[in-house]
Amino acid sequence: MAYEILQTCFLVPNVSVSNCSGWVQAWGTLAALIATFFVVRYQGQQARIQADSQRRAVKIEKFMTVHGVLMHVASAHTIAAITLASADPEWSSASQEADEALSGLASLRSSPFELPHFELVWRLDLLIQDMRSTRRLLSAEIAVAKGEDDEILPELQRRESRVLATAVWCTTQAHDLADEPGKAELLTAMRRASESAS
Repeated sequence: MAYEILQTCFLVPNVSVSNCSGWVQAWGTLAALIATFFVVRYQGQQARIQADSQRRAVKIEKFMTVHGVLMHVASAHTIAAITLASADPEWSSASQEADEALSGLASLRSSPFELPHFELVWRLDLLIQDMRSTRRLLSAEIAVAKGEDDEILPELQRRESRVLATAVWCTTQAHDLADEPGKAELLTAMRRASESAS
């Protein structure tokens, strides 16, 4: 059989026009398999990115929830210090504020609320102990005498400082988790929260 260039498949020698459809189908199938591999890989990457983003958003929300409770706890310590140092203390409202703060801290440690970071466990345990001590001071309903305020009021300030330090730590953790567009939204939410707390 004489070799004629026009009777070959895609100008490939020794492949006739009659075999061409089989070769086209084989190469097409191979190209489809390769394309499918890359499409599935891309979709898997996008699903992982989306799942990571959702996990980060949940963690950020939890950190901000903890931050909000901690701001309430800090204000309860402040109210306790003011009440204890006051000449005419309002024991019931200060005790109620301390009870609510303690309840908020306890709810963070309860099982349905999964803490977003292992370090929060021991931090919250310490803050719960501090709040219980503050609550005991309030339940005694004894105003601080001038000589005793050198010990009790600075201790309440240290407790409040620990609460605020933990709140700042939560905010920093949430900020670190946020992506660039999310950081702007997070800062706006934090500003609103601090404005509503004050």
